[in-house]
Amino acid sequence: PQARVLFDLGAAAGLVNLDNVALFVGDGPAFDDGLLNNGDFELGSESWLVGVDDSTAAPVVTDADGNQHYSFNVTAAGDPWSVNTSQKVETIEGQVGKVCIDAWSETNRQI
Repeated sequence: PQARVLFDLGAAAGLVNLDNVALFVGDGPAFDDGLLNNGDFELGSESWLVGVDDSTAAPVVTDADGNQHYSFNVTAAGDPWSVNTSQKVETIEGQVGKVCIDAWSETNRQI
C-alpha cells in the first residue's frame, strides 16, 4: 500500500487524543476498522507510525479505564505536519471512502 491515513496535529499546542479510527468503503458498519488495522489502539501502536517514518511507532497510552488510545502533548504550535501519526492503507480506484474518528483535546484545534 502506498496511500496513508495521516493526521497532522502540530498546528496548535496542547494535548490531543485519537481513538476508534476507521476507514470504510461506502457507509461501513458502526465500528469496525474497515480498511485500517488496530483503529481502536487496543494493540498499542501496532500499524500506527509517527508521520511517514516506518521505524517509529506512534505514542499510545492506557487511560484509567484501561482504554488504549493515541495521545501526544504538542508543547509549541508550529507547522501542522510537525506532529502527526499515520497508517499505510491500500486504496481502491473508483471507490469512495469515509473516515470515522473519536478525537478530543483540552483546547479547540484542527486536525
